[in-house]
Amino acid sequence: MDRHVHDRRHFLQLGGALTATPLLAACGTGFGGNDGNKGGGSAADDVTGSFDRKREKGTTLKALLNKHPYTDALIADLKSFTDKTGIEVRYDVFPKDNYFDKLTVDLSSGRASYDVFMLGAYI
Repeated sequence: MDRHVHDRRHFLQLGGALTATPLLAACGTGFGGNDGNKGGGSAADDVTGSFDRKREKGTTLKALLNKHPYTDALIADLKSFTDKTGIEVRYDVFPKDNYFDKLTVDLSSGRASYDVFMLGAYI
């Protein structure tokens, strides 16, 4: 199998990792070495440099969300995310059946309306 061919599962896993990375960084988990410790960074900083949470200040992300308790928790914390990063998040929330239809149409169109979307059992 050609190692450059990516299937849908690989795409969704990569999308999940890319979605989780800025959220972890913005939530103060210490991801990326910017954990608020004024005394120093992490070993990763020695290799990649320090992490700047405000690097994308002024950016707006559009999120497609599935109606779920996780969604409610995420929405409740968006103000904190915006305060820490300067990134505004706009979102649409759809019930499960409509969500997967909307996601399928959006991904198939070739003209994505959303920057990020929730992952899960996509069947």
